[in-house]
Amino acid sequence: MPYLIVPRQVGPDWAKVWICAINEETPSEQMALQVGDSLRPVPANWRRFDSRNERYRLTYQEFTAGGLTPRGRYGLRLLVAGAEVATGAVSTLPDRLPLPGGIPFTVFVGSCFDWQNDRGRAVGLAYQNMRTKPDLKLLCGDQVYLDSPYQFFLQRRDIAQLDAKFFETYVNTWYQPAMDYSFHSLLKDGANYFSSEDHEYWNNAPFMTLTAALNTATAEGRREWMDLARRLYDVFQGGPPLEFFAVGALSFCKADTRMYRTENRQRFMRDHDLARIGQWIQELKGPGVLVVGQPILSAKTSVLGNVTDWGLADFRQYDELLLYLKQARHSLLILTGDVHFARVAVCRIGIAPEPQLVEIIASPMARLKVEGPLAAFAGGGWKPAHKALGDFDLQREKELRENANHFLTVEFSAKSPSRTHVAVRFWPTEARPSGLPPGTIAWQGDLQ
Repeated sequence: MPYLIVPRQVGPDWAKVWICAINEETPSEQMALQVGDSLRPVPANWRRFDSRNERYRLTYQEFTAGGLTPRGRYGLRLLVAGAEVATGAVSTLPDRLPLPGGIPFTVFVGSCFDWQNDRGRAVGLAYQNMRTKPDLKLLCGDQVYLDSPYQFFLQRRDIAQLDAKFFETYVNTWYQPAMDYSFHSLLKDGANYFSSEDHEYWNNAPFMTLTAALNTATAEGRREWMDLARRLYDVFQGGPPLEFFAVGALSFCKADTRMYRTENRQRFMRDHDLARIGQWIQELKGPGVLVVGQPILSAKTSVLGNVTDWGLADFRQYDELLLYLKQARHSLLILTGDVHFARVAVCRIGIAPEPQLVEIIASPMARLKVEGPLAAFAGGGWKPAHKALGDFDLQREKELRENANHFLTVEFSAKSPSRTHVAVRFWPTEARPSGLPPGTIAWQGDLQ
């Protein structure tokens, strides 16, 4: 079994790197991480995850490399007794946005990856074929499908069976054994900021789902499943539910809207986290980028949420979020996924002369395929944006109307001290006789 390294958060002069060994020993006195030309000993700060059936053991830690330079790109090599056991790369944040004509600050946006439907390694191959790699990746949820295939859950599974199944799903997703251009080839190249969505737990979590009814019909069954899934999410993906970073006047907020949902549909996040988002919007000095798990410009799900998945608009907190958005003094870019189509929608918001809200959806990277009577649970089908923010000039249909597997990149450059130019590019992850070719600009505009 392998050693893995996956970069996580970065700053202008530091990078965090997740290191793990799956069913391998971790001799720290002989282990080092080479960051560029610098060889750094790996301390004995290991943590362990052991499956209940004792078949799987994961030893892991998060290593912080400091003393780096802004927007430097560093190769990563994990060495055990001098022998290379894993590789990767990471780029630090720039200390300011590049000017037009320079290489734009670029983020990858993707969601919804079912490893069982990427056996041709299309996602990793599409990423490797990019001429210039993104500075970092924003993964908006459903990086794993713990509730797939649904046939496995047609009978009730005990906690040991769930534990083993979930671990195997993460390993198969993160590693895709013996495959070049696997999903891991994407994860190991550049920083990763993760958010969870329902399939990090189960379809429509934390509510009961028909696709795993025997395990989710009771509160105790849902609690057992959630506890296991949350532990594995923390181990493999990590990061707090609310994260902030900035590049010059461009500010990012990554907010998890699934982890703390309540079954009475009052909250999709903790109240103090939502209040912090409102404060962040008020304090913006330039455009803000808000990363969430589900689209904001979507209508209520009505009763179908009971059997498919509740959206943000189905929760009481949604109105509070909209109020914060309406009070924005600077433009906001929403990056999201989940719904199995790509879309760009633009509307006017806020109290300043020119603020806009641009919502960009990137979903799926590798679509979950469900056949038979439960096919509706796989979702999909392009839908226009909902006029959620009132009587604003909502441009519902931009150039991006795609249901195919894909990811997006979003490029940022400083057009002036008060304006940021944004360009969205489309990258298909499946072979199609027609459609947008790789790298097509799907939308661009200026935000301030």
